[in-house]
Amino acid sequence: MKAGSNNLGDIFSFMEIVTIDSSKKMTGYECGLCVHHAMVIDDVEEDIYVLEKIVERYYFCKHLIKCSNSIDALAYLQKNANCPELLPEIIFLDLAMPEFNGEEFLEHFGKLLPSVRQRCSLYIYSSSKKDETHYLNGKHPLVAGYVPKPMSLIYLLGVNSDHEQRYYLNNFQDKMLSV
Repeated sequence: MKAGSNNLGDIFSFMEIVTIDSSKKMTGYECGLCVHHAMVIDDVEEDIYVLEKIVERYYFCKHLIKCSNSIDALAYLQKNANCPELLPEIIFLDLAMPEFNGEEFLEHFGKLLPSVRQRCSLYIYSSSKKDETHYLNGKHPLVAGYVPKPMSLIYLLGVNSDHEQRYYLNNFQDKMLSV
């Protein structure tokens, strides 16, 4: 699925799904990374661009869902709540957005179905030291971590490592307990 080839563009005016081109190289996903879909919610085009280029360069995921506002991101999550294969495993959320900001997104995200909340690991994606201090201290139960802007390989590897741990704990914990 190439960018613009889906029908979501008709529904969500500020959202795009980018398929990472893996025609010439093996993707990180094929190398064993667990991330199939990731989502970025940010109103600053340059920050989305930097994240997209890092994701493409290091093959972090197969599909990157780009939302320039929280409303479209929530609508996407609600629409696909019963299709876990379309939900992002990782969400990068900017807090400083006009109208419906990241804090409001977190409030509404907490009201989504438990299956959606459990599927999506949410990372604050911000350049603010205040946000870093607040979210690194585990102040919000829905936030898996904090990633400073601009995105870099080091931060992406940290998110991937954290995600792999959560993935294996969530998927194999029940099997381990039943043994």
